[in-house]
Amino acid sequence: KTAGRQNPRTTSLRGGKRERMKKKPGAKDPNLITFLGKLFMTTASFVSEVFLALGLAAIVTLRPWRDGITYPGDNTYFLWAVAFLFAAWGLRVLVRGETIRFGGLLAALGLFYVVALVTSLGTVQFDATYRTLITWAGYWMLFVLAANGLRTRRSVGIVLGAFALT
Repeated sequence: KTAGRQNPRTTSLRGGKRERMKKKPGAKDPNLITFLGKLFMTTASFVSEVFLALGLAAIVTLRPWRDGITYPGDNTYFLWAVAFLFAAWGLRVLVRGETIRFGGLLAALGLFYVVALVTSLGTVQFDATYRTLITWAGYWMLFVLAANGLRTRRSVGIVLGAFALT
């Protein structure tokens, strides 16, 4: 009876056979939602990765101009920049549920820092020790960012390019 006419409910051809598409009125297309979700996650991942890499590149590029050993007060800018990037990365890890890489090494360096804090209580030069401990905390955060935040060739290339420019 229906030779030559297509049934409006059979609009998809898969594998040479017609399949009936059971679509409820007002139902959303799961393929479009999946596509948009993947696009958003990919874009967000790209933006957060590049943001972190560009932040580290800015630190690498600007750090030699004002050295913290010659001008100890300039370590403040370095530490605040690293702390801001560390907080942004930490928020990304919490929101996405990412795993932290190199946990054993990070724990070992953290343990070293705790021992340094405990032994600093008996220091003779409190100001120098205090400044050094704060700088070491910044270096630890920088190591965590470099080890965990730079996961692709693109982000590593951005930071290494900044090293090459300086």
